[in-house]
Amino acid sequence: MSNNKYILGAIVISIALVFSACATLWNPLVNQRNAVVLVSTPSSLATGFIINSRGCVLTAAHAVYDSVSQEIRVDRPGIIPYLPYHTDIISEKHDLAVICPNNTFSKPPLFVTFSHTKQDFGTVVFLHGWYEKERAFVDRRGLVLDEISFSFSKIQYIDLFRTLFTKPIMGGFSGSPVVSAKDGSVVGLLVMYTMGPIPPDGYLGESLNAEEITNFLHENHIEHTDGLQSE
Repeated sequence: MSNNKYILGAIVISIALVFSACATLWNPLVNQRNAVVLVSTPSSLATGFIINSRGCVLTAAHAVYDSVSQEIRVDRPGIIPYLPYHTDIISEKHDLAVICPNNTFSKPPLFVTFSHTKQDFGTVVFLHGWYEKERAFVDRRGLVLDEISFSFSKIQYIDLFRTLFTKPIMGGFSGSPVVSAKDGSVVGLLVMYTMGPIPPDGYLGESLNAEEITNFLHENHIEHTDGLQSE
């Protein structure tokens, strides 16, 4: 991709940010934020999100792959305590993992909903993930640039969409949900990102789209919700 597309993306997202700053808009992360959790292993930190009433969490497989037989902990400060989890399904090929709690929740947790809406160029999306540098969950706003597909080692990334963000995404963002600015549903899962800014001061992230994710969940008979969840 040429720098021209990056620059065009930066201009469009800057305009979108100006308009959003001038108006009081509904935050699409409101209904999904509390379902996002920190996934901790002995060797890594990542983001994940709850996908069903059992409290199972979807995250990037590369974040937990080396800890399949080790302790995995999930927490959300002030909402979900530091709980022990185990690996239920892991696919290195798809870079997706489902981890489930060792014990039953006392009451059903909030969980996300998926949408298969195609993310075209110029679509505004939001990201909510763990930013290790600040040791906190943070929001990021981004603009979809294009779709890509590639593979390396045993991983086959099919139908990724690339997004330009104006603030850093690194150190714990793997596994973060990408949320539609239109209806607040989850449209992707972040699997990769650049470690530094690209001209002109943007940050790239690549995400699996929701259709690829829900196909994986269907194939493995994992409970989840397509469509919008009402409060």
